[in-house]
Amino acid sequence: DYDLVICVGVLPYLTIAQAWQLIKDISLSGSKFLLATTHFNPINSDSFLAAGGHYRPVNLLRSPFTEILPGLPLLQWEMDLFPHPFLDDAKMSFQAPGYFAWLKQDDSQVLALFELEHPY
Repeated sequence: DYDLVICVGVLPYLTIAQAWQLIKDISLSGSKFLLATTHFNPINSDSFLAAGGHYRPVNLLRSPFTEILPGLPLLQWEMDLFPHPFLDDAKMSFQAPGYFAWLKQDDSQVLALFELEHPY
């Protein structure tokens, strides 16, 4: 068992089903906390991936992730507090513009600390 699993910058590259399974597996691992990037987009959709994109926002506070992460994050940090060349939205804009206007999805992201609930 681990106290903290860090999953930063991973979920936007997975399908919703793959991201959901990853978080479910982390929750079932017995870990106590999950530190992950989350976005503020209104819906979770694979539309951008299906259109040939490689990245799209994932909101862990929306369905289907609320089944696994039922509460609000314990803490949230703005991403600009942790500058990193690979996490900078401007650097990723060649594949994912800062605002997904055509999907009505905001690409703003934060680091969020979730307490995991264990089903056992």
